[in-house]
Amino acid sequence: TANVLASALATSLTENGLSPTWSAIASTETVSARDNTQTTGPGTNIPIYLINGTRVADDYDDFWDGTLQTAINVTPDDDTAQPINTVWTGTAPDGSISGSNFLGAGNQPVFGIPTSVDSNWVSLSDDPNFNNKRFYGISSVLTVEASETVPEPSALVSLFALGVMGAVYRLKKSQK
Repeated sequence: TANVLASALATSLTENGLSPTWSAIASTETVSARDNTQTTGPGTNIPIYLINGTRVADDYDDFWDGTLQTAINVTPDDDTAQPINTVWTGTAPDGSISGSNFLGAGNQPVFGIPTSVDSNWVSLSDDPNFNNKRFYGISSVLTVEASETVPEPSALVSLFALGVMGAVYRLKKSQK
């Protein structure tokens, strides 16, 4: 599945003793990308970053509001994705399942483009499911104690538009 691929490819990003779990930013017939990535519900003050430390969204609602602060165009190797690279999502701009264009069925799933900062990042068009495309991926929330010195974002938080998928780190600062 896309989640297994996301997890396997993103393990190379584990740094500083962190062991996040990874999910594909993808919708199937029964699970939306918001639910699959756990970017729904209380997500205030949990920003989302590229692996190079660039902020993509201020919180979950910002992530799914149709615009990003920067494109999800970085691969796990910190390379820039090319505009011709497209990414399977099966997802509508708000993170919901894209009608009958979800992943995993005999249909034409929705895809996005990793160089876009508008809703096209996740929902540009649909295409026959036999075409090769990449995936985005996102990490579980990474929590850092407020009393600790917080390293630069590039050491803790990430999102990547992979050569084979893309991933996002989420950072939550504990208020202890």
